[in-house]
Amino acid sequence: MKNRNTLILLGILLALSLAYYFLIVRKSKSSFDPEETAFAVKDTASIVSIRMSYQVNGKQVRTLRLDRKDSSWTVNEKYPALQPKMDVLLKTLKLVRAKEPVLTQARQNMLELMGREHTEVEIVQANGNIRAYRVGTNTQDNMGTFMLLKGADDIYITFVPGHKGYLNSRYSTIEEDWRENLVFAARPKDIAFVRVNYTGQDSSFVLERSANNQAWRLNGNSASPAAETYISGFKKIIAESLVEKYYPELKTELLQKKPDVIFEIQHFNEKPYRLKIWYRPDRKDLYFALGDEPNAPLISLQEFHFGPYLRTRADLE
Repeated sequence: MKNRNTLILLGILLALSLAYYFLIVRKSKSSFDPEETAFAVKDTASIVSIRMSYQVNGKQVRTLRLDRKDSSWTVNEKYPALQPKMDVLLKTLKLVRAKEPVLTQARQNMLELMGREHTEVEIVQANGNIRAYRVGTNTQDNMGTFMLLKGADDIYITFVPGHKGYLNSRYSTIEEDWRENLVFAARPKDIAFVRVNYTGQDSSFVLERSANNQAWRLNGNSASPAAETYISGFKKIIAESLVEKYYPELKTELLQKKPDVIFEIQHFNEKPYRLKIWYRPDRKDLYFALGDEPNAPLISLQEFHFGPYLRTRADLE
């Protein structure tokens, strides 16, 4: 009798296990509706535009637009995009996967939470297809991100294979996060003149030529081979950062005093570019700088990158 009861009990346990598998586990696996989990864009080369809008309590707080221009990207149709940042985003758009749906008992709360704060994402492809979804907060363990595909009913926890962490920071709508902080892009073969004027110092110089096949002249005299070496070192210069938001009053203060250096460069048949530079007493490896264009942002330059352009007349003689 005892053995019989044991067999009956084992049978019941087996039946319950099978029921759990087919009704719960298998159902959970089948709940990955392809139409509700199609977040990834496999062919990222076909993406021509990415539009993002940060929403809080039904109001649009910020928008950001990224557009492909040949092999590069622009930010808000005005600035070149920071390519490493774009590479990370494109990889995310390609590899993002649904890990699991939000549990039924938590679904309504998560829908309300995402409704209060989320980022709307629209990915436009060359053929006109648009992939759209909402990006919400990260999970409590910071190992996933809540997302809701447009037209879907269920929210999913998403991830990128091989990445341990959340994804919502990759969908930033802050313009400064995406801008390449380009100061100027010099082309040595097209440079017409470079002028570096040091306030209160006898080190200033003008290096110029009348045509790109003519010899360089330094302060009106024939320039040495050192001038050619100096010019050949010019390339695209990137600011360390845009710093106006960290020093809200500094721009006004700096404009009330003379810059320590005024740097000018011009390509043939183009307008000159002029940059006012102030040394930083607290950081010898950094400069504050300001361009001449209207509403130019206050930037920080690294001496390591920009210092080679601040040569003296004696360096080039």
